[in-house]
Amino acid sequence: PKRQRTAMEALRAWASEWPAEEPIPRKKIVDYKQEDIIDKTDGYAVLRRCPEECAAQLRVSEKHFVADHAQLLQEETWFHDLSPEEWCKGVGVIADETGVAVKAIKAVVAGNREH
Repeated sequence: PKRQRTAMEALRAWASEWPAEEPIPRKKIVDYKQEDIIDKTDGYAVLRRCPEECAAQLRVSEKHFVADHAQLLQEETWFHDLSPEEWCKGVGVIADETGVAVKAIKAVVAGNREH
């Protein structure tokens, strides 16, 4: 018989799912403008704005943040009772998988959202 995933394995699989509507980037390097650099060191840059195509990867990272938070509590008896949506709510992350989260991230990273 096939082994069932643990609750934590299922949460990690959810976190790793690529946002279906977004194309997978073909290049590893982000094209950004020099004037958008806040700080830069050792091949990493903190940007004021970045291209919208970064949004899907940021969404995957955001979902891994949710899973990381959940992992801290995986020994609790109620851990198995919570869905990814409930974990998202607990850490203030948009749970919606219909593209709303990626659209919200696009607005933020492209600088199209008022603060």
